[in-house]
Amino acid sequence: MNATSPILTLPNEILAKIFGDNDLCDVDISRAIQVCKLFKENIQGFVGQKLTFIVDTASHLGWRFVRCLLRTPEIGEHFIDITIEWDRRNWKRWRYDRKPWTADWVWTELEKQQIVALCHQWEINENTKSLILGGKNSEALLPLILCFTPNLKALDLGEVDISLVDFGTPAPGGDMFLSVLELLGHDFDDDFNNVNDYNKFRTAYYNFVASYRPPNHSLFFFDNLQYKVGGNIVGPKKVFPGLASLEIFRIGGPKDDRTVHGISLRHSECFAILLLPRIQSVAMSSTFASVDLLEPFSDRPSTLKRLTFIHGFTHQQEPDRVVFFEKLSEITSNLEQVYINARFSSFEQDHSRFFEPITRIFLKNIKTLKSSNILVNGGGFDETGRWNFDEERRREVARKQKAFELIRWKLQTLKPPPIVTTSKIIPEVLKHLHRSDVFSLMLSCKALYDICYPDMWANFRFGSHFDWKRFRASVGSAGASRRLAKSIELFGAGGFEHLERLEFTQHFYTVNSHKESPKEILYMLANQIGLGNTPKLSHLSLDWPRVVERIHFRVEAQFHDPDSLRFYHTIKEYSQKRTPEEFSLRLVFSLASLPRVNPSSLLDLQKLRDLEVIVKWDYNLDVAIMAANTLVDILFESPNLEKVKLRGGGSLNDYIRSAIYAIKRGLGRLWEAMAGLQTAIGNLKHLRSLSIVDALSIHPSFLLTPPPSCRSISYSGKTTTSWWEQFANFSFSGIERMTLTCTDIRASEGRVIKQMTGEDLTPVGKLTLGDVKISTLKSLTISPPSGGLGTEIEFKGYPSDFVDCMLKKNPQLSDECLKPLAGRIAGSYTRDRNKVITKVLNKHVGALQSSLSAALTKYAEDIAFKTLRETRSIGEEFQSEMREKPIDILIQQFERELGPRLVAECTELLQSQLREAPSISRPHPSDESEESEESDESDESDESEDEDY
Repeated sequence: MNATSPILTLPNEILAKIFGDNDLCDVDISRAIQVCKLFKENIQGFVGQKLTFIVDTASHLGWRFVRCLLRTPEIGEHFIDITIEWDRRNWKRWRYDRKPWTADWVWTELEKQQIVALCHQWEINENTKSLILGGKNSEALLPLILCFTPNLKALDLGEVDISLVDFGTPAPGGDMFLSVLELLGHDFDDDFNNVNDYNKFRTAYYNFVASYRPPNHSLFFFDNLQYKVGGNIVGPKKVFPGLASLEIFRIGGPKDDRTVHGISLRHSECFAILLLPRIQSVAMSSTFASVDLLEPFSDRPSTLKRLTFIHGFTHQQEPDRVVFFEKLSEITSNLEQVYINARFSSFEQDHSRFFEPITRIFLKNIKTLKSSNILVNGGGFDETGRWNFDEERRREVARKQKAFELIRWKLQTLKPPPIVTTSKIIPEVLKHLHRSDVFSLMLSCKALYDICYPDMWANFRFGSHFDWKRFRASVGSAGASRRLAKSIELFGAGGFEHLERLEFTQHFYTVNSHKESPKEILYMLANQIGLGNTPKLSHLSLDWPRVVERIHFRVEAQFHDPDSLRFYHTIKEYSQKRTPEEFSLRLVFSLASLPRVNPSSLLDLQKLRDLEVIVKWDYNLDVAIMAANTLVDILFESPNLEKVKLRGGGSLNDYIRSAIYAIKRGLGRLWEAMAGLQTAIGNLKHLRSLSIVDALSIHPSFLLTPPPSCRSISYSGKTTTSWWEQFANFSFSGIERMTLTCTDIRASEGRVIKQMTGEDLTPVGKLTLGDVKISTLKSLTISPPSGGLGTEIEFKGYPSDFVDCMLKKNPQLSDECLKPLAGRIAGSYTRDRNKVITKVLNKHVGALQSSLSAALTKYAEDIAFKTLRETRSIGEEFQSEMREKPIDILIQQFERELGPRLVAECTELLQSQLREAPSISRPHPSDESEESEESDESDESDESEDEDY
């Protein structure tokens, strides 16, 4: 079915409503005209279009529009609203940003004749006419456009920029003036020889620009209105058609609040606007720079209803301003609303003494104006008739209060939609929204407020975190924590009754001074929990950082200070009254050394569900074994653990000689401590997830196995052949998800292990497992393979047949598991081959480009010589030959010879190099030898160091 058919069948009344919508800009209207004849007829017959006229834009839109009006004057009858935008030539954007420079516009002779006739008909002055014909300043076109728009109702002159050129810098130099003059087409005299003569170029620039400005007024628009000079009316005797029915007028300025490029109006220009035949509303956001003695050109009352003055009167005394407003009020006897917010000059000390007199002048001379409808710089008369300098603010507060009362009344009376009251969808949706979105949703209506408010307080986090936007209530800094504690002390803690999850990140415990101590917030929380104000609290997460063990004295004080300890004692007492199903605990802490804070003394470990421990084996073996035994004790006291993660780090090369000998002497005790760790892990009957991340680097042959209840296992780090043999022989019963990120042990690390254990290490890649016992996997994730072009694809750090054994033993692995594995293999396969493709194509495309360029040059030269010899002219026949023949011959040669040859050569190279290892995928022989020498030297240096010890 044709999608446009329903649109084309709409009646003209509906189409007119669509095209007359104020949401459609003039660009949309112009595009709609080009869609079909039906749209064109409806739009062109509809009076109500808007026009945006851009002054001096590089695309000459304004000049083109006037050309269109000269050809089809009826087009102007459709416009009721014109807005002016200012896009003057900008030297900085042209010089540095490579933006186009607006060139001069050129009229045809017929167009010039039409313009001269129109200017004579409507009495547009000679200066404006000459600049329209000159094609440099498109601002001069506005009086001409007003001759074509008899139905115009609104005119907005925008944020006026009177300067012909914006330099883009506050301090232009002589070279800039010279550059701009050249761009504008200035004719230089012989005197302009010294480029460094700043004053001469500056004077020449401003004289040149002044020749493109109106001599007596701020804009060409004002230069072509009626004024009274010496009792005589000057200017056009007839009002432009575009001003005859104008009702709304606005002028802004100065642009970007800069008076140097903004507009400064004269009093007489203001009077000329106020006395337009049908004017209803005037808003002037411009300055009045000087006082002119011109009077209003007519004594008849203005039709103006609404008047707005914003900005100010520079270089004027306040009494002069009062006189101006007195004259203005005499000709605007129909005013119903006045708003003045004008800046004052720096000459007067007390500006406010003129506010009330100006207001009383309007009320005295305008009988239709009510005292409640006039404001002068925020001041006005209240209901009792007294002057109030803050009347505008008082009215705004009253308006907001009234709106608030109305909204509150609606919230109390309106019935919520059924989806809010009966559906359980919204709480589920809230889980996926950021807290700012939930807050906005909460303010939309009372029904959603009752749902969103508990959700905002359900999760509370103290300390910064990467996903802070997702947490409903997050207090990132210690200062914010103190402010929260103070707020709760003053106003109570109404939201804590909805608290379900409480979290402290490691940044909460990071302190730089005593003032940033977190004990205040801990004391406040202890009070709330102890008073029973958190009945729904069911989860606590504590991220005790490494500083808790290698403890900063101020942090250590947090765990010995009575106020801070009160929180942990309170939470321990709170959790002991609840079952593991009603309350859970997550703990992250470090065993980088012997801990100074014992978690079991502060927390109820029976409720511990999630444990993450940082393990870093130190060169002090005794301390390391004691830390391991501490971990074993914690595990034995936490029978309800569901998730355990052990994180470590470091390289065996980090151990100095004394540590190697210490470990060698205490290897039995170390193995005994690890065996105790295995026993503790094996006794966790509720464990579901076990992760080992470089945690057993001190003895990479030790395999820590999960209990039967575990469903997910993750190993990451260095392994040995002994570790893999244990892995193959362990059944991993119940494991459904396995993640492996294994790496090979370097030769230097192998020598360290040999010195500790006396075992020679075989590279893991040379090991063949033959078979594995694990057969329950549903998901397997392993680190990416290596190899590619010229080498076999292999998984380094794994036995050679590991992947084959796992795939054969676990046929139930889903496609969701195999796709990532295939993607990693494909990435390794294509890495070097993509380089080959790029190199082959670059080489041959470059050669093809050279061949095409040389052939085109030869053909063009031959055709040009032949044609010149035959025609003895470069006329139309010559131009036609040069446009067609060289290209035709080149394309024929490409189709016949160059193209097939390129395809054949690329095919041959790709077939050979994508299957075999080309030079780009192999290191240079010299590089290879250098690398081997370097590795030998490093190995020898390692051995020499060991011998020195």
